[in-house]
Amino acid sequence: MPFKDKEKKKIWMKKYRREWYLEHKEESRLRHQKYQKENREKIYETAKKWKQKNRLRIIVYEQNRRSLMKDLTLKTIQLVYEDNIKKYGTLTCYLCKQSILFGNDCLEHKMPLSRNGSNNYNNLEVACRECNTSKSNKTLEEYLINKGVN
Repeated sequence: MPFKDKEKKKIWMKKYRREWYLEHKEESRLRHQKYQKENREKIYETAKKWKQKNRLRIIVYEQNRRSLMKDLTLKTIQLVYEDNIKKYGTLTCYLCKQSILFGNDCLEHKMPLSRNGSNNYNNLEVACRECNTSKSNKTLEEYLINKGVN
């Protein structure tokens, strides 16, 4: 499909990739599970070696993470979850607006801690694991632009 306009081509490719991903998502998940079962020992050994090699890096990361999270209280977390349920009627992802199954929820920072975000109530929301992972350390605006939502 020849395109003269590069922007139109980019939009079409993004849409095509998303459609392809949705069609093959389950197949890919099953293939990944099969690989994990067949190579469990190899994966475990590789992870163990990586942890040994990067022990100091892991310790520093965990200390930094703990220091960033020290001002986050259980009361704040409870308020965020209660307000989410009051707003939507059930626990709902604030990014995709889908209800969240038990155990698939994450406390999400609108402005990531890595980008000078805080643990204030106003910076916290509840998101599903999939959206939280895809948002990564983007700001809310960057995430919405990448998703194509205006």
